[in-house]
Formats: sequence, structure tokens, C-alpha cells
Amino acid sequence: MHNRFSLRPGALRRLMKPLMSATLGLAISFAAVGAAEAKRVERKITVGKMERTYIAHVPSGAGSNGPMSVIFAFHPLLSTAGQFEYIAKLHELPSASNYIVVYPQGFWRSWNAGHCCGKAQRDGIDDLGFINAMFADLENLAPISRSRNFATGYSNGAGMSYMAACKMNSRFSAVVGVAGVADMRGISCESAQPVSILHLHGTNDKFNVWDESKSAKSGPDVRQLVNFWRERDSCGPKENVTRLGKISCEAYSCSSGVEVDACSIEGMGHVWPGFDYRDRTDKNLGGERADLPGSREAMAFFNRH
Repeated sequence: MHNRFSLRPGALRRLMKPLMSATLGLAISFAAVGAAEAKRVERKITVGKMERTYIAHVPSGAGSNGPMSVIFAFHPLLSTAGQFEYIAKLHELPSASNYIVVYPQGFWRSWNAGHCCGKAQRDGIDDLGFINAMFADLENLAPISRSRNFATGYSNGAGMSYMAACKMNSRFSAVVGVAGVADMRGISCESAQPVSILHLHGTNDKFNVWDESKSAKSGPDVRQLVNFWRERDSCGPKENVTRLGKISCEAYSCSSGVEVDACSIEGMGHVWPGFDYRDRTDKNLGGERADLPGSREAMAFFNRH
């Protein structure tokens, strides 16, 4: 399957430079983030014959009132767990104390989301096995929920989140994807439980588009992704709702109380809403929307499910 990120690899690398520099400059502060509420730990685990790593924010007293839900936050292509920790800051939100927030590290900064991306996809890396291994390792830190867990991701990380929700839906209740898709055509999902979906996508996203039929490209798009989850979750007709404080989004109420929501965000490019990209030197990602609380909206969605 065509990997659209290969069209501008140099641009993507240049784009990440300011984020990488900012992250390195703030590395010392990471350990102190949310220190009163959670402990930040870096874990190394073996998946097959490969060493994998992830960052976890574990609330004080985790598990004392029962199993903990996990939020997995998957970084974009060419990024790192630490950089996405800095961008999303899910662990800093007030209700984060109800979750273990995990930032996994992709193989060569990429995730095997089926049709995409990078070396992880080309080498057939078992990233679903990595998720299972993280669940098992997290049991060493606190008892973990068997079914009420969550995933979010940006770009390639969004695709990874959707594949996890499809292939491991017995473990996941909801997913929030941003600026990325997964090619679900012909994919057979686990059928244990329906999964709620919230997708946030910019109208100026040049890497993944809302509707491929309106462009010269071919491949998975947001419309196909939303239709897949609507059908799988047995959803009703479209309604309009407000998300991110002021964005009108399409919403579908589905079986078992789940929902599928999709927000087309005017003027936003291939970015995470709510993050300030003012220091970046490459403009290929399009317009930012630092005014929109993307991480807070994701957390509110998880709280509802």
C-alpha cells in the first residue's frame, strides 16, 4: 500500500527538528511533571527478541480502588514517545489521576498500522504484540482493567490506535485519532465489544485527506474510516454536536451506548490541535489550531466511556 509520508521525508525530518530540540531542552522537567499526582517511569520490555520501551505516568495509590484503566498515546511518524508526551500532555490533565497514561516508543520512530508507516510497516513489526506486552508489564505496577482501556494517536499513531481498537477491541473502550487514518478495507476485527471513536482532522491536511474522491490521490481516507466504524458499531443517523468548545462535528449514536464522532476542523493542517507550533521552520504541515483543546477533548471522550 502506498505510503504517502514517503512523498516528503526530508520535509518531515526538518519539521521534527524544532520539536526534537524543544523536547531535549525540557527533558529535565519531564520527571517533575505532575509529580504530586503521578510517578513517571521509563520501562524496557522484551517483545519476541526485540527490546521495546515506553513511558508511563502512574498515579499515586494506583490500583488501591480496583483495576486501573490505561490510556496509550502513540506518537506520529519520525517522532518519539518523549516528544508526544510534550505535545499532548495528557498526563497533566485533572482527570489523568484516574488512568495510567502510557507513551510508547515506536520501532525506528514508526508504527506498523497495516498500510502505513515507515520501517515498522516495512519490516512487519508486531506492534499489537507490543501493546499486549505493555499490558502485561503494567500489571507489575498496578492491576489493569481487562476491557476499559483507551488509545489516542497523532498521524501514524492514530492509525496504530485504530488497528489496536480493531484487533484488540476486547481491551479497548474508546479511541481518539488525530490527523491519521488506518486502511480498514478487508480487515477482520475482533468482535468482543463495540468501540467508541472520535476523529479530529484538519481541512488543510495534505498528508491524509477527508475524502479521497475529491483529490487526485488514492488510498484510505477519513470518510472511509468513519463509515467503517459506523457500520461496525451499528450506528444510527448523523446528528450535529459541538466538540472542542466551538467546532461543529458529525456524530452517530450506536449500539451498546457507544458513539462515533468526526470533526472536520477548518484551517487546520496535519497537526495536533492545542499545541503551539510557532517555532517550527517547515510549513508543510499546514495551519495550526493552538486555540483548540485537543488533549482535553480526548480526555473528556475517554471519561464518558
